[in-house]
Amino acid sequence: MLKDLTKFLFAFAAAGLAVQASAQTSDGLVKNSSALREAFASAAANTSAATVSLVGVGGEADGEQVALGLLVSDDGLLVTKASELNGLVAADLFPKDNDRGFLALDLIGTDAEFDIALLQLAAPNGLRVPFVPLGNLADAPPAAGTWLVSVEPDPDGLGPDVGGALAIGNVSVGKLREIEREGLRLGIGTRAQAIDGLPVRSVRRGGAAWQAGIRPGDLIIARDNVDIESRQQFVNELRLDRPSAVFNLTIVRDGEAAVRPVRLQRGQLGVTITDAVRGLDVNRVFALSPAQEAGVKVGDLVTTVEGTPITQIQELNAKLDNFRAGDRVKLGLIRDGLPVDVEVRLGGIRASQQARFQNFIGGSTFSRRSSDFPAVIQHDTVLPPNRMGGPVINARGDLLGINIARAGRVKTYAVPASELAEIVEKIRGEQGSD
Repeated sequence: MLKDLTKFLFAFAAAGLAVQASAQTSDGLVKNSSALREAFASAAANTSAATVSLVGVGGEADGEQVALGLLVSDDGLLVTKASELNGLVAADLFPKDNDRGFLALDLIGTDAEFDIALLQLAAPNGLRVPFVPLGNLADAPPAAGTWLVSVEPDPDGLGPDVGGALAIGNVSVGKLREIEREGLRLGIGTRAQAIDGLPVRSVRRGGAAWQAGIRPGDLIIARDNVDIESRQQFVNELRLDRPSAVFNLTIVRDGEAAVRPVRLQRGQLGVTITDAVRGLDVNRVFALSPAQEAGVKVGDLVTTVEGTPITQIQELNAKLDNFRAGDRVKLGLIRDGLPVDVEVRLGGIRASQQARFQNFIGGSTFSRRSSDFPAVIQHDTVLPPNRMGGPVINARGDLLGINIARAGRVKTYAVPASELAEIVEKIRGEQGSD
């Protein structure tokens, strides 16, 4: 039965992809057909001229498009989606030119609530660029069912030539929506209380600790049910023991505590240990979670968040409350007796089979941050994550906002232009006050 269901799901997915492909190439007036996009091309012309492709500079995304951006002033101010900018980016002004005219971009500031970045285009010799002004915009959101056009850059580069409509969609909800956080912030399970312990760095094969089953990476937390307070205390007690003394050590391995009876060999335990540490013991890492993507493992001891020591789960949650979905957070860990630093991108990663299936039939993944927005326009346009940050207009060519997240197979969010105008002014004001 399960095998038959699996075959059905994959057959259905393949059919969905075929329908999507046919819609992209059909000459009929189906959504996203070439004929329909050409019909909206003239409405998109002015906005297209002010839309640019943002490409990565260095790293894994070098030379690859990571987002779109919209120029909002003639001296080169540009808005885009912040969380897709993983490192340095440049503006690709002439996407079809073999020489590709890249211009550098300087980050002016970001708005964490809406995931917006304001960048400055390094325009040479006072070059004035086409732009879309953000003043005098209507506050009312478009009605449900309104046709929307997501705009792509002018293929001939910056200028007044007619560009094109990237994709066509409709408003799904006739009011602005607040989108709460989805997914998991870290995606780990920890002990309710922090634990002290001595990380074991090495174990001499055949020695007393080896015979007791103690291994590198274990955390020694107690001797004869008495908590260990420091490395020095532990070593001093060993020095006072008889050469063949017998006692119990409590260790933690992969999130589980165990008691190991030990008999010293000539007064030696046969381990190398580090100084005592305190933190949260990871006893579960959820599948497809931010923690799993960052490489966090069961048995790790989380000791710091952004350099701040943590000893209680409440402290961890309080520290994470200062960040939003899509932010990168550095965790300090103890693994196999050694310190390890990892960087976790919070939230926005879904852990359900349904989400993975939707990704498959949708043809591309969701945005790195796809939730936790105070006000968005929801529409059904199908766009990949590297097309976020670009403008969305109505059939008359009026700017409605910029696409900020692909949140589902046919669910895309846009930051309203009225909010965008306030965000730009706020960031510029903060920059001016420094």
